This record gives sequence, structure tokens and C-alpha cells, in this order.
Amino acid sequence: MDKIILILSLLLTSAFFSSAQAQTPFTPQMAQQYYQNCLQQKDERMTGETQDIFCKCTASQTTKMSVEEFQAMARQDQSGRDATNKMILNVYAPCMEFPVRDLVFGKCQQNAYQAGAQICGCLANNMAKYVRERAVKDLPQILAQNPNVYDPMEAIVSSPSYENMEKRIALGCIQGEYQ
Repeated sequence: MDKIILILSLLLTSAFFSSAQAQTPFTPQMAQQYYQNCLQQKDERMTGETQDIFCKCTASQTTKMSVEEFQAMARQDQSGRDATNKMILNVYAPCMEFPVRDLVFGKCQQNAYQAGAQICGCLANNMAKYVRERAVKDLPQILAQNPNVYDPMEAIVSSPSYENMEKRIALGCIQGEYQ
């Protein structure tokens, strides 16, 4: 996902924004172009169907940013980092449940100790729900501790709170406490 952020910011900057003025709104047409570019950036952590959903979701969130913020993401200074962090919080965080579901399901399927698709589906769905509820709340603290995060999904799934919840939900799925 870190490559997606960087590549999309560069593509969008060069495609649209060479003469933008202060606080130019990100238009629905720009969001559509963002969606098309997002689809081209394959992420092995999610299926094609999930990537389509994720790209639609993030494209719908891009209108929370300005053209100038997208331009700033290409810069290697504090304003670029601030714009990238805003994108992580406002564009990616509300949509992270979709790739997390695929990531957890795939990881579970590779784990010989899991009891099959039913347990993996339970774990994936419940972790996606957890991320939907927590990503927007947890990412500001994660970014405060490490302001140079480029892959928000990796930052979430490697956090102690996520790892503890994943263990708890996995056990609950095995014991039948979750569906």
C-alpha cells in the first residue's frame, strides 16, 4: 500500500495539478481518475475484487482533500509528510477493512493450525470489523509515534492492540464465540 500512495500521488500530481491554486477542490472527475489509477496498482495482499472495492472506497474519500494536498505529497519536506498523513487518515483509514479482510483470510489459510475456511472467514470478518471501528481512531496515535508511516495497513496490523485482538478473536472463532 505504501507504493500505491506514492505512485498515485505522483500520477495524480503530474496528470492534473501543474497549475493548481490554493485549496482547489478535488473534483468527482479527479476522483474517477484516482480510481482508475488505483486499479492499476496491484497489491498482492488483496484480491482483484477487493482492490476494486478498496479503490472505489478511497476514491470516494479523496474529495476530503485538496489538489494542493495531493501535490504536496510528492514533496520530500514536512508539508509533503503532513499531506501524506492526512491522506492516510482521511482517505485510507475509512477503507482499510476491505484489504485487511483479505490479508487476514490469506494469512489464516496458510496457517496449518487453523481449522479451515469457516474459522478463517470468522477471523477475517471480525478483524475487518475491528479495523473498521478502530483504524480512524488508532492511526493518529500510530502516526504520532512514527510520523513516517507509508503503509497504513502494515502499521495497523503490526500494532500491539491489533495483534492482541487477532489472538482473542481467533480463539473465539475456534471456540464458537464469534461467527
